[in-house]
Order: sequence, then C-alpha cells, then structure tokens
Amino acid sequence: MAFPPAEQYLGILVVAARQAMRQAICARAKPYRLTSQQFWSLVAIRLWPGITLGEMAEAMRLDPPAASRLIQQLVSRRLVEERPDPSDRRRVRLHLARRGEALGERLAAIHDEFRSAMCRGMDDAEMAALHTGLRRIVDNLAEFRTEAKAAGCEDEARAEERTELRAANPPRR
Repeated sequence: MAFPPAEQYLGILVVAARQAMRQAICARAKPYRLTSQQFWSLVAIRLWPGITLGEMAEAMRLDPPAASRLIQQLVSRRLVEERPDPSDRRRVRLHLARRGEALGERLAAIHDEFRSAMCRGMDDAEMAALHTGLRRIVDNLAEFRTEAKAAGCEDEARAEERTELRAANPPRR
C-alpha cells in the first residue's frame, strides 16, 4: 500500500523533525555523557544564567518533578549550581558551575552548528514564519492538553510519555 508523503500530515512531520533533532543532539552530546534534555538544559542555563527551575520546566515543557530530577542529575555531576534567590528564599536560581562553564563553551559550539544545519537554506522570513507557526502549535497544544486533562485523558498521556522515555533512555548497566 502506498502512503502519501509524511509532509501532508503535520503531526507526523513534527514528530519526524523532533526525532531528527534529538538524534542529532544525542550523537554530539554522547561523548560528554549527556542526554538531549541535559544538553538543552545546560544550553538554556548558559543562555539565561539565573533561570529558575520553574522557568526551565516551562521552557522545556517538562513537569516540575521531571525538571527537578533533570537538574539534580546535573548538580550531582557538578555541572550546575543552585543558588538562593536573593529576593525569595524559597526559590533557587540555576547557574553553570565551574565544570559546567567549561563544558558550556563546547556545547555552545555544538548548538551553533546544530542551528546552522537545521536552518540551512532558510531566509529570515522563513525563519520568522517557522518560529511563529511553532509557537502557535505549542500554545494550541497546551490548550488541547488542558482540555484533555479536563476530560480525564491526562493519566493515559503521562503513562504513554513514561513508556516512550523508558524506551528512549534504557537503564545503563
């Protein structure tokens, strides 16, 4: 049976793009023993020193416990430091630790290469349209997820996400 090209199905195309991005980053992050999420977390902290855990979770679309576990892995490797927020003692700000700063320089180069490869052949107008379209998709899906949660679908979606994560990140032995 012949299937229409994946480009005709936006969801499939987005999944294909996500997988291609993840695979490209994983291949380059592997020598540093980083997952793609750890890579992006370190890039974000380098770009926005002092970001809070909540801001990180929101930017990466992670639930707070997942973001916390992710950051604690990086703290335990002495790549990230949690510093008290001077204006709110209940909150911490994330900064690259000394080891994280050194690694961050190498990751910045990988990030720049990745961005260049990803955007090759696109002009400024295409980049702006892509950014606007992706932002709209993210916002629309956040609303869709809220509706699904209200309909009782959230538990099934989380179970499916956990299964996907376990398949993508098998335990190391």
